[in-house]
Amino acid sequence: MSPRWRKVTRDFWQERMRSGLVVAAIALGIAAFSAVLSSYAILDRELNQGYLATNPASFTIRTDAVDRELLEAVGAQPGVQSVEARRAVSGRLKAGPAQWRSVLLFVVKDFADIKVSTIAPETGAWPPGTGEILIERDAFQVAKTRIGQTVTVKLPRGEDQTLRVSGGVHDVGQAQARMENVVYGYITLQTLASLGEEPFLDQLKILVSGDRFDPVHIAEVAADVRKLLENRGRPVRRVDVPDPGKHPHADLMGMLLLAISSFGLLVLGLSGVLVVNLLTALMASQVRQIGMMKAIGGTRSQIAQIYFGQALLLGVAAVAIALPVGILGGRALCLYLSGFLNFDMTSFAVPVWVYLLVALVGLVTPLLAASYPVLKGSGISVWEALSDFGVADRGFGSGVLDRALAGVGGVARPLLLAIRNSFRRRTRLVLTLLTLSVGGLFFMSALNIRTSMINTLDHLFASRRFDLSVSLGTMAPLESIERAVAKTPGAVRSEGWIATEGFVVSAAGSASAQSSGAAGLHGGQEGAGGGHSAAGPAPARFAVLGVQPGTKLLKLEISEGRDLLPEDVDALVANTALAARYPQIRVGQSVVLGMGPAESTWRVVGIAREAFLLPWAMCRAPTSSARAGTCAWPTRFGWGSFSRTPRRSTGFEKRWIKTFKERESGRFRRAVMPRAASDSTSTC
Repeated sequence: MSPRWRKVTRDFWQERMRSGLVVAAIALGIAAFSAVLSSYAILDRELNQGYLATNPASFTIRTDAVDRELLEAVGAQPGVQSVEARRAVSGRLKAGPAQWRSVLLFVVKDFADIKVSTIAPETGAWPPGTGEILIERDAFQVAKTRIGQTVTVKLPRGEDQTLRVSGGVHDVGQAQARMENVVYGYITLQTLASLGEEPFLDQLKILVSGDRFDPVHIAEVAADVRKLLENRGRPVRRVDVPDPGKHPHADLMGMLLLAISSFGLLVLGLSGVLVVNLLTALMASQVRQIGMMKAIGGTRSQIAQIYFGQALLLGVAAVAIALPVGILGGRALCLYLSGFLNFDMTSFAVPVWVYLLVALVGLVTPLLAASYPVLKGSGISVWEALSDFGVADRGFGSGVLDRALAGVGGVARPLLLAIRNSFRRRTRLVLTLLTLSVGGLFFMSALNIRTSMINTLDHLFASRRFDLSVSLGTMAPLESIERAVAKTPGAVRSEGWIATEGFVVSAAGSASAQSSGAAGLHGGQEGAGGGHSAAGPAPARFAVLGVQPGTKLLKLEISEGRDLLPEDVDALVANTALAARYPQIRVGQSVVLGMGPAESTWRVVGIAREAFLLPWAMCRAPTSSARAGTCAWPTRFGWGSFSRTPRRSTGFEKRWIKTFKERESGRFRRAVMPRAASDSTSTC
């Protein structure tokens, strides 16, 4: 071993306690960095591979009943590789005495021949028989049931029916059931008929040929298929175009890993400050050694190499410790996130570039941190080094701050000495304070963000002054709803609201070019991008809520303009998400909305401040003498919210649901008990 490396190793051992702490700090940051980086590389590969293996539909068209002739015509279109008919029906599901839960039933004609957006059988029977239901594996926790048991299912047009849970499946393309709080079920057409619904399929799931990841190509094929359906007289209710080849969970996974990686990078950055402190202290204690090495002919670069070698040794030791720990941590993180996002891991192989990047970061970080103290310490002259006796700093006392400190008196001498000595090495003091300040900053930021989120959510739901919201499958007279509520003890107030979907029409009379699915008022899932036609993209739809004049159950925070007044007829209040999406929605401006087959002009009177909610608008519910005859509003009750006594319990909700089902069972769809309204809507 050369004399230089002998000195490096001896200095390292001499400062083993301090060096060990620095190595541990660097290793902690590198371990967190490597865990996140390796898990990202693995999850990105596994998530996309698993998703693409299902042949996800390039786009989905919603129309009326699909027959064999239409399937063959669409399949013969240029650019179409495969096409299948499906249907999705919303309803309610209950397992035993448990409460009702939302269920989304996917109707498949032939489970044995699924080619687009495939479903993988896991346990139990496959395919399901008549009167049986398959449940997505993650949804079992929401449904509170298991294979072999029976569940009660209620669809809008049918009565309560009992289905047997015959098996479990894995549907990679669905959002996590626990996150959406919905049960995903899979049934046949025969089972759909037994539930009281017409046995037909109304969705076309289409996989394009050629470049499946080219958005322009997919848009062109979607436009051609839409034109084909319209030429055949088939209505096109909606075209959903997801991001090509992108799993619905990809953005969520990226956000989670970004949040984790930020803390790892913080620890790595703070460990660099510790390297600076270590080498600054080491070189301050070895000033005379540097002077002797220079006196016998040592150059500045040779001396710098010695101390850079020590920094490199710190990095090597940290990487050797952190890399295996980080890889194991990344594997554990992959297992957790794969379970959280509901997909399977097939391989934990880490790409070579991850190892190289982690090693590079682990070695470069201490070298960069050491550059300032090493270059400064190795540049000292022989005279300055040999005349240094380790106590005085020749620069101390020349500044205003130094003279002020020298004049401080009236305190204990040890404290006074500590204060003065702290300012002798100002660079080291600044770095130490910076490290402590950044650590405290992140700690306080985490607490503040948590408190802010809680307060924001409390403030958000405080505007919903009701305890129960009910969505109806069909329009119903308001009088019958009020009678049902009046017969339920504990009910204080009820209101009938109407919900539909709308889209902004431009001044030229064409729909806005922005594309997204419709969303419920209170957090309904927003669909993927809308379809494309020859005239351009499909309009972005959002929820439009018609409330009773002077509503007492919805009190919004108006940030601009004013709230609705009882005498308003054509006034509109939009939330901040909708106003941010459309520049023409401003207080005092008029906007043309399309609702159903008609278009109507509305005057924007206010903007409501809301966080975390999808775009929606609110106006006065039409009456027979108002705008009901001039636009596409339904004229009867379709959605409602109810308020009761302040003390919360599930007794009121259960009594009300039971009473209303006895009187209006044909129209009942579902009830939502938390202090947030339903995300369901009754469209025109």
